[in-house]
Amino acid sequence: DKTDLSVPAIFGYTAASWCEALRHTGPVVQLNIDNQSCVAISSTAANQLAWRNPDNWSYRDTDFSTIFRTQLGPDHVTILDGEPHRRLRKLILPGFGAAALRRDMQTTYTTIAQELENHAGQHTDLYVLACQTMAKALNKTQIKTAISPPVLTSLCSFEEEFIAGLQLRPEQQTEWFARPAYQQVRDVAFEFFNQIFTDRRRGSSQNDSLDIILSRSESSEFKPLTKTEIIESIYLLSIAGVGNIAHFLCTMMWKVAGTHWQTAVQQELSGVDLANLEGMKQLPILKALINETERLYAPAPVVPKRTTQTIDFLGHQIPAGTLVLHLHTLSHYDNSVYESPFEFQPQRWIDGSPARTNAFGGGIHMCLGMGVT
Repeated sequence: DKTDLSVPAIFGYTAASWCEALRHTGPVVQLNIDNQSCVAISSTAANQLAWRNPDNWSYRDTDFSTIFRTQLGPDHVTILDGEPHRRLRKLILPGFGAAALRRDMQTTYTTIAQELENHAGQHTDLYVLACQTMAKALNKTQIKTAISPPVLTSLCSFEEEFIAGLQLRPEQQTEWFARPAYQQVRDVAFEFFNQIFTDRRRGSSQNDSLDIILSRSESSEFKPLTKTEIIESIYLLSIAGVGNIAHFLCTMMWKVAGTHWQTAVQQELSGVDLANLEGMKQLPILKALINETERLYAPAPVVPKRTTQTIDFLGHQIPAGTLVLHLHTLSHYDNSVYESPFEFQPQRWIDGSPARTNAFGGGIHMCLGMGVT
């Protein structure tokens, strides 16, 4: 397949070639990827059926989840199933709600504006700047804590190298995560997370999203959060996803640079008080650009999982324990859903109401940080 980075790709094959293959095989197909036998599922109907039946799937027993357990902790919400997942998600979800995000919008705006002003007129790695700016904003709002520039740099490096390791073949991952450079930034990150945990347990209150989570945990009908679960929540609030956000921002700016969309969105932004923004209704052009970038360049196009039991899935028997690759974003390129799906056309979101994208997954495992992004 093509190596052109502008072409959306999954496992080294373009989205177009996946769509063409699935037109011949149907939405359920057996494959061999990286010497592993698996079943790929993909279509709007497959997405809906999979998300309606969450207990058919286990997220714990894949190479993907093994890395989460070893690098982030044994009870990370991303890889839990059934009642343990429902309990943890209900306890931490309020920290990611709309009210929590709006609470410090002024601080978020000021932080980002200041960082951009500091780098104005300089040759800057935009990806690195976006990562560090978002991390700094999160650590002034979601978790209000002082963070030194070296620790900030280590946090961003840890997150980026962790995500990069997830993309490697299993035989490469052990070597990747054993590298001294990675271990060093991971140690700095977890020392930071543990210090925040210690401070909060000593009674420090910051009126932030972590306080919301801790308060809900203590008053909930569920078993209170453990130390490990709190530290994993600190990771989610302070650094998780900044690499994806940076990739997204760079991609969107690359697509609009030098086009009429650049002028249009600049004019739109200049007419809005961003420090007191209540939502995206005031920014229809920016919202269209975001939606179209998410559709064409989804950050996580596949979710691996296993069947918990033998299931009948769209007329196919999938045995218990089968590795399933859920290509949930492949529906973004379905020409029966989106006209000219491989073209960047933000106007579609202004002129009409296309189907919502699946960039953040769906069902009870939908990405917690969707609102932050």
